[in-house]
Amino acid sequence: MKSMGPAENEAKWSQLMAKSLDGDAAAYNLLLGDLVPYIRNFCRSKVRHLDLSDDVVQDALIALHRFRHTYDPSRPFLPWLRTIIRHKVIDSLRSHHRHMQNEIFDNETVDAAAQPDVNGLTSRQDAQDLRTLLKSLPEDYRQPIELLKIEEYSVEEVAGRLGLSPSAVKMRVHRGFKMLKERAEKEVYEE
Repeated sequence: MKSMGPAENEAKWSQLMAKSLDGDAAAYNLLLGDLVPYIRNFCRSKVRHLDLSDDVVQDALIALHRFRHTYDPSRPFLPWLRTIIRHKVIDSLRSHHRHMQNEIFDNETVDAAAQPDVNGLTSRQDAQDLRTLLKSLPEDYRQPIELLKIEEYSVEEVAGRLGLSPSAVKMRVHRGFKMLKERAEKEVYEE
């Protein structure tokens, strides 16, 4: 038996939603069961990261529950549903982007360069390359990275030593790492 697509299901979903608004819990459960695969596919088409996509699905279901009272049964169901999902996708992507912007690389990022490689050999060349790249950074970006990641001072200690706010330290470290990445990639492509 061929399953129906969203357009064919819209009338059914609209009826189930109308019944659920009248207090029919069975209709609401059936509606949610039908909608989960649709919401999951919609989210995965917009959000490539699977864990993030699954979070958006959950957020969309919660929003659907919270705002179900705003659905007007005389209006099409899918545009109303897509609006809710789209807002949750946007919220999630903004939140994820903000988190990534504020994240400071953990010590493993820098420490990995000094660790033995898979053959048990020390990667002195990698560590030397990292030091060379660090030296190529402007001092405003190099100093916070060295203090925070190599000398292992806290963000607050680095801020005090450099006369900056903690958020300015984080911003400089983030931008410094971004410059390091760009310079490292440039060196790889120029070889």
